[in-house]
Amino acid sequence: MSVLDVQELKAYCAKCKKIVEGDHDCSGRHIVLADSALVGIVDRLYNLGLEPMMGMFGFTNDANKTYTLKMSLILCKYITFEVLGPLPPGWQYYWNNGKLYSLEFTDWKSCLGSDDAEARLTEVIREFEEFLDEKDVEGIRSLLLIAGW
Repeated sequence: MSVLDVQELKAYCAKCKKIVEGDHDCSGRHIVLADSALVGIVDRLYNLGLEPMMGMFGFTNDANKTYTLKMSLILCKYITFEVLGPLPPGWQYYWNNGKLYSLEFTDWKSCLGSDDAEARLTEVIREFEEFLDEKDVEGIRSLLLIAGW
């Protein structure tokens, strides 16, 4: 399947670190609807205490047959501050009624065709995973605890 096709979201248990099919023993709060390409980001956000609810990506295209990557990571916990600090280029916090709703990525780079799009998706995911790996897990979890989450 090409990354330019409609993506299939699957139930993923962030606690067990596996795709869930049918009955599952873990609490539903650990289940994230996500495309398999985003599981690494989902795991890192979950480990930081941000508990994602959904992770998806897609490509928009224009009349010139170029494709632009968009990504959305919707969170379960609606906090009121930029818990990760400044985000990498292309990423931004999306707020709803003063609460952090999601982390959004809109690319500045256009891709030509499926191979270019897949390479770009892989690059953006890797860069954001590296950004999340640099975060102080205990520090962020402490901030969330202080904030009442």
